[in-house]
Amino acid sequence: MKKSIYEQLCGSRTADNLKILHPELVEGYTEEELLKIERLYDVKFSGDLRDFMLEMGRSDGGLIGDDPISFYRDRSVRRHVFFQAGMDRRFCAMQKFDLRFQGEFIISVESETQFYFLLTKSDSPDLIYRYDDENPDETDSGAMTCTGMSFMEYMHRVVRIYKKRGSGVVCRGEMIVI
Repeated sequence: MKKSIYEQLCGSRTADNLKILHPELVEGYTEEELLKIERLYDVKFSGDLRDFMLEMGRSDGGLIGDDPISFYRDRSVRRHVFFQAGMDRRFCAMQKFDLRFQGEFIISVESETQFYFLLTKSDSPDLIYRYDDENPDETDSGAMTCTGMSFMEYMHRVVRIYKKRGSGVVCRGEMIVI
């Protein structure tokens, strides 16, 4: 029997990361809501990202927290849309115009300047990229790199790295309901 995304991610917790969890509060989006999100943000959910959004896109049950996952942040839908659209400006500055149409979807911001995102309409929609906003020259294409991690590898990393920051507080975000 295949483990749920939540159960898989729980497996990355370490002995010093045994915060109290609330699996009963894990909540995802419906198929219909995902279609609306895809249209609103101009993305395409597939693979592990789709499974994740269906299972725990709205609430993490206390496993991850709102730092660094961007869709668990307490923002209005309008702010989420503007936040996601911010990658377009960065792509234009780097003259990577083709990337603007590959369904960029920011999933995380670490240390306030490291943007982790997927190109959801690309040939590798599960691959994580990083944009370094601290790069002194935003036109430098070196500001963006492929991490080599898949979406799930990145999420396992988040559970391990942010182990001490989370207190088991259940984080909830909303990307569609206004």
